[in-house]
Amino acid sequence: MSRLGKFRKKRKFILISKILLISYIFLFGFSYLASSTGAYYSSNSGDSFTFQAGTWWDGSDLVFTGKGNQNIKSCPPIEITVGMKNKGFSMTDTSEYEVFYVETGEPKINGEKIATGIIQPIEADAETQLTYEAEEEGFYMFKAIQRDGYEGTSSKEIWSEKIKVNCKDKEKNNTDEKTDETETQDTEDVSDVEENKEGTSDEESIEKNIEDAQSNEPKDENNPEPSEEDEQIPPNGQPEGDEESSNNSESNGDVVTGEGEETGDETDEEAE
Repeated sequence: MSRLGKFRKKRKFILISKILLISYIFLFGFSYLASSTGAYYSSNSGDSFTFQAGTWWDGSDLVFTGKGNQNIKSCPPIEITVGMKNKGFSMTDTSEYEVFYVETGEPKINGEKIATGIIQPIEADAETQLTYEAEEEGFYMFKAIQRDGYEGTSSKEIWSEKIKVNCKDKEKNNTDEKTDETETQDTEDVSDVEENKEGTSDEESIEKNIEDAQSNEPKDENNPEPSEEDEQIPPNGQPEGDEESSNNSESNGDVVTGEGEETGDETDEEAE
């Protein structure tokens, strides 16, 4: 068979194949359009939930472990510490805490926020500590914030126990200062008493020195100092008592003299 005969047979086969393919397509399309339509219903039940990024709660539940207030008797600066526990599921991310301070009163009510910090993720049933360096005397409290989307039984914001920082050395210094003041006052009083005694002793010493000086002065023989008796003698040179005696004597002498004269006259008369 020549090459031309082979080519003619092959061309005839291809043509027949195309006709058959077109026929099958036409029949299939016609049967699909002519067939009836049917509907089927199926029901399935299941749970559904919504998830929004950034607000999903990880199941953690933070609590402070302190059972009572703290009283720290030490002078600032000093580090204060509170304990914290996660009683829920493990934290998937960090949270925050704040520190409040007031000199007198309740930090939770009228305190001032003085610091903030980060709570690192805590595993389930694990514990950690929050710290702060106190620089003033007074009262402190920590406030922790639960994870985003918290739906537990506690509050979204939880508070720690109250911490009092009291400088014991300051009280001691105040007591020492009061003691020193008392001792100083006592010392001053003693000094005043001693000064008064010294003043009295000085006066006595001065008087004694004056007396010694008077007793040691040389006496003038030509002008002796008058004694107390001399000071009592009147200007006529006789004391008052001697003057009376002298007057009495003079009067007695006159009497005696008169009697003598009379006696002498009588004797002359008898002699004649």
